[in-house]
Amino acid sequence: MTPSPTRALAAVAVAAATAAAAAPAHAADAGRLTITPGHALTGAHVRAAAVKPAQRSGGRISLPVAQLRRAGGGATVTTDGRLRLTSGRFSVTFDQVRAALGAHSRITARTGGHRLTLLTLPTVRRVTGTGTVRLSGVRATLTPAAARVLRTKLHRRGIAAGAFGRVSIVARAAAPAPAAPVTSAPVSQPSGAPAPAADPPAPTDAPAGGGGGASGPPPRPADGGVPCQGVPTGVPAGALGYAQWGFNAGVRATFPVGDCNFNTGEPYWWPTGGATQISTAAFGFPVASATYDPDTRVGQVQLGGALRIGYQQGGFGSGEGIWVDLAGLTLSLDGSGGTISGLTDGGFTWLGCGTVPSATRTFASLSVPAPTISGDTVTWSGIGVTLTDPSLGLCTYHAGDPLDPITVTAHIAGLDTGDDEDEA
Repeated sequence: MTPSPTRALAAVAVAAATAAAAAPAHAADAGRLTITPGHALTGAHVRAAAVKPAQRSGGRISLPVAQLRRAGGGATVTTDGRLRLTSGRFSVTFDQVRAALGAHSRITARTGGHRLTLLTLPTVRRVTGTGTVRLSGVRATLTPAAARVLRTKLHRRGIAAGAFGRVSIVARAAAPAPAAPVTSAPVSQPSGAPAPAADPPAPTDAPAGGGGGASGPPPRPADGGVPCQGVPTGVPAGALGYAQWGFNAGVRATFPVGDCNFNTGEPYWWPTGGATQISTAAFGFPVASATYDPDTRVGQVQLGGALRIGYQQGGFGSGEGIWVDLAGLTLSLDGSGGTISGLTDGGFTWLGCGTVPSATRTFASLSVPAPTISGDTVTWSGIGVTLTDPSLGLCTYHAGDPLDPITVTAHIAGLDTGDDEDEA
């Protein structure tokens, strides 16, 4: 935890004499992050309180800024103090509250040893300059994962994801501590020795995630997302066409597409085996085989590639975390309906929701529109997808909840459209 103001002032004195440390930013009034809950909490009979050095005034909770970090047009604001929500004799406390400002602006905090994306904020397109960062009274949205935690911890079923209240931020960068004069020759690094570890970089697009080490709680995305390198992008290669699917917008809000977990270095969205990232809202899967009868509208489309979503503490395939694996997807089409199946597994272990063993399962139903047919090319635009197997709902989504629609373009040799004229 960040030192108290008294210890911070002592650290300043030590730094001035030895150049060993710099004072935490909040020691010089680095600003405040203010959360003003709205009817979403008061209507559910939940009260917000501040734990020092945070302060409560007129329904507003103000947490002192400990550090402001900028990188790549984004900024990360770290605070001191804690936010406590209570309902009757039940309470839940959030500490290490952080605001990540950028393309995926959000507020995260730790509770019960785990980091949680608590609130999402409007996009901050770019944090410019070197002075004060200000965010004035923007609307904050409670995430589905945070709503679930509050319902569980506070025993209040009426708490739902959605409009939460307002957030304001005033954050100032700390002035660097003066360096003491060098009185001895610098010590050279031995040949072949690893370079000293640097502080982890602030996220470029203010992602959510991270925290925790290999032996601690599973890292959450709000504490350690960094831009990924090497994820395959563009339209997937293949002569038979491809499908594009984003799985679920809410999951993409929790795990920003294009970011890697800082602790494991692995992408939150990891297409492999020929699958690709087409955009920040869609992934491509090459068509492996396809059949379709336009008269009966019965057919099957098998997709190649695989997609891993989320993270695991020791990397995918090892340890606790929040994840879903999808591979060998097959769309079975029957008129205006159908199903999607595949080799899947997953887990959401930090809330005790357990794991899903690897197996081939049908996990969603399809609402299939009439396709567009041109020659041997069949295109289904916006196939509706509804979750039927809640085991793949990341402990948040349930049977009957919609997933993102799928669009498929398939080249089917010898397709019989029934339009040929009979020979005489």
